[in-house]
Amino acid sequence: WSIATGSRAPSTSLAGYDSSFSAGLLEAATQVALEGLPTLLAVYDIPPPPPLLAKCPILDPFAVTLVLTAVPGDASLASLTLLSGAESDGESRMEDASLDGVRLNNPAARSLPLLEVLARRNSRRLHFTTPTGGMLTVDLVSCHASREE
Repeated sequence: WSIATGSRAPSTSLAGYDSSFSAGLLEAATQVALEGLPTLLAVYDIPPPPPLLAKCPILDPFAVTLVLTAVPGDASLASLTLLSGAESDGESRMEDASLDGVRLNNPAARSLPLLEVLARRNSRRLHFTTPTGGMLTVDLVSCHASREE
């Protein structure tokens, strides 16, 4: 994107295997906190070519983008507070088994619980595994609804 548009804005690329979404979210939120500028988070995974497919069996492509800002605007859907090391019973999951299968089969799709909460305009605490094996907790508070636990 940056090459195609001629953008000279800073960018970061990272990979975190199954935890790429949480690693990217933490990096983007850190950039917003440090720089105060809106930051685009783009996370995607596509099926890799053989022989990598045998080691990383991603069968379907998936992508998600979020714009994070320091100050909410009229188009803001929610506010996020990120916490490291908070207590949890594991990663947030999807209630729908087929969607949870998508979540587990593509690292970028680990974002599905967050996307569901945004789409439903709910507020909730979510948990995502980090590349170091820890847990990233995200308190998502909708700009449109009251808090749901």
